[in-house]
Amino acid sequence: MNKCRIYIVLMIVIVFLLSGCTLFRQEAKIVDDKSDTEKVTAQQGSIDEKDALSGRAEAGEAVSVVSKTAGKVAAVLADIGSEVKKGQVLLRLDARDLEASVESAKASLESANVAYKYALENQQRAVTLKAQGAMSLADYQNNYESVLEKAQSTVDLARANLDKAEIAYQDSIIVAPMDGTVTKSTVEVGELVNSQTPAFTIVNLDQVKIQILVNENKINSLRVGQTYQVKLSAIPEETFVGKITDISEAMDTDSKAYPVRITVENPQHLIKDGMFAKVYLSESSDSSTQNSGGQQ
Repeated sequence: MNKCRIYIVLMIVIVFLLSGCTLFRQEAKIVDDKSDTEKVTAQQGSIDEKDALSGRAEAGEAVSVVSKTAGKVAAVLADIGSEVKKGQVLLRLDARDLEASVESAKASLESANVAYKYALENQQRAVTLKAQGAMSLADYQNNYESVLEKAQSTVDLARANLDKAEIAYQDSIIVAPMDGTVTKSTVEVGELVNSQTPAFTIVNLDQVKIQILVNENKINSLRVGQTYQVKLSAIPEETFVGKITDISEAMDTDSKAYPVRITVENPQHLIKDGMFAKVYLSESSDSSTQNSGGQQ
């Protein structure tokens, strides 16, 4: 009886051990499969990123707007974020003195023109008298011809003074030098401005440029005009197309790589100045498949 019980217990122990080994092998297989999957996923991710080079997006054009003359600000007509057109007024200085100078110069020119007209009439009569022998050549030259010349000089000087006054007045009106967006404004009404400190910064974001640094092993495979995919961390859902527009022939001494400029069309202004970008040199793009905004 005791032998029978011992036999049964031994059988139960053997079955339990066999079940445990099978379960251990299955769990080990699951762990191995999971590890293999993670390895494959990691390898696939590295394929996408291995030829990605980073850079910052910069506006295709950027200008600092500086007043040509010093003065007190009378009106500010643009602010950060304003879309402006070339020639649009951004700022007006207090120009009351300049306006007065313009009016004074106009009056001086008008007076000079009257004096010239009178001198011209006298000179023409003197020519007739001299031709008839009623006036000597010396009298004509000293009293009529020289007076007309002086009157002409006075007119020229008055006209130059008027031009100068009008230019000074126009310089008190600061206008946008190009189409674009105001990204910086440093002026307020009542402040004094000068010709040393920029009053505004304007950028044109219709195109943006990205500079990347390419190592010597890759640089000779690149050509101006080639297009590649560009992605920005701030706009992860969009893929843009960038075209190589400039390849430096000289290595940058700090990075030991060659600067390459990529230009991206940006008509919708989704890409902002300073955004972080990645250019995928392994992913050549066909620009004909892209829409007008440069996105896929």
